[in-house]
Amino acid sequence: MSKELVKRILSSVILIPISIFFIIKGSFLFSLFIIIFFLISLQEWLMMSKNSPYKIFGIIFLFFSFFTIYKLRINHDNDYWFFLFVTTICISTDIGGFIFGKTFKGPKLTKLSPNKTYAGLFGAFIFSVIFAIIFTKYYPSKI
Repeated sequence: MSKELVKRILSSVILIPISIFFIIKGSFLFSLFIIIFFLISLQEWLMMSKNSPYKIFGIIFLFFSFFTIYKLRINHDNDYWFFLFVTTICISTDIGGFIFGKTFKGPKLTKLSPNKTYAGLFGAFIFSVIFAIIFTKYYPSKI
């Protein structure tokens, strides 16, 4: 097992329960959680794009991304199921792309991101559809 995969698994085991707690709890705790992750992401972006002319676009993108996450959770009458549905689709897409890409390899998807393959794209699509079906089957009235 690669060092990268071990890091991903360990961080997931720690972050997923904490994230679910804050998503379900909502209110001030969720807002604080989102602000902390926004600041961490912003610091990472600023370190990566020190002399880049695109620095401001990344800052704007991060702001609107985190604002959308906040509104998505808060605007649904304090119901967190839709937010969990969207989050599940995002996570399953990432997992599917990673597993299929590492397992089947194949031709590269683009030169912009050299680790992306057509197999990963297919796996991301398949996993997202499977998890969406599972989620809506067990929580049909919530979505």
